[in-house]
Amino acid sequence: MLFTGNGDDDEAGRAQALAAATTGVTTMLTADPADAEGFADRVIGTSAGQRRDQLTAARDSLIDAARGLATPSTGNVIVAGLRSDPTDGDAEGSTAQALLVAEASDPELVGSTAQGDRITLSVRLLRTADGWRITGAVPVKAGS
Repeated sequence: MLFTGNGDDDEAGRAQALAAATTGVTTMLTADPADAEGFADRVIGTSAGQRRDQLTAARDSLIDAARGLATPSTGNVIVAGLRSDPTDGDAEGSTAQALLVAEASDPELVGSTAQGDRITLSVRLLRTADGWRITGAVPVKAGS
């Protein structure tokens, strides 16, 4: 039997993937030196797969980066959209891509070298048993 899903599953998948991308990016851009360990754990919690493994292995570096901030950093997603719809609606194993523009007081937290406080990120997502999680986040240079 071939499973084709239904429109409600597809719409739920799109909405949930986009919400997870927005929440995840906001989490990655919001660090408080007074809660550096919490920051690292929250960032790891938004991720899945190899990215989660890499972030878990780099947890001490995440903590050091947050502790090194002179003041808490803030981030806010201004606009977000899906570059690709979820491959299988809201089913576990489904993947999607999103493009987000955010304002960030410390864009270096997501590897951005952009001048100014606005950054654009391409985000890959995976639907896990625990919901949508980020498997990749890459700054996008203007014009690419």
